[in-house]
Amino acid sequence: MHQLRNELVQLNRLSLHYFLCSDQLFVYNYTPFWPMSTKHIAQDFGQYAERVAADYLIEKGFRVMAQNFRYKRFEIDLIVQKGKLIVFVEVKARKNNLFGNPEDFVTQKKMRALRLAAAHYLRIQNSQQAIRFDIIAVLGSKEKITQILHLEDGFY
Repeated sequence: MHQLRNELVQLNRLSLHYFLCSDQLFVYNYTPFWPMSTKHIAQDFGQYAERVAADYLIEKGFRVMAQNFRYKRFEIDLIVQKGKLIVFVEVKARKNNLFGNPEDFVTQKKMRALRLAAAHYLRIQNSQQAIRFDIIAVLGSKEKITQILHLEDGFY
């Protein structure tokens, strides 16, 4: 029994599934397949769009200082710097603009949250540099990005 318990612990560590039936141990590898929910698909595309936006800004001469910077429950997608200017970037992505342009989905509430998170970032960095808030709107899919729109001073 002690040996069996050790084997079960080892199987648990390996994330293998098992069952006991009349003193025999059956082990199987079971990986369930569940299609991604639309929420997870959107999150996946959003993360991809953030990488596309970062690459776009790097090409424009910016240096990425932070990605997905969190303060409390607020998040800044990208913090970039060019010269003495720090830019806080909100990335919005949509597959198409049937329900509106991606940049239209940056709400007043989101802007307030970004300002709070930006103030915290500047405080912890002890920075007195000039700042700007930009929006980058990405249209398309992982297979084909159809548009990248960079709105400098997207909000104040």
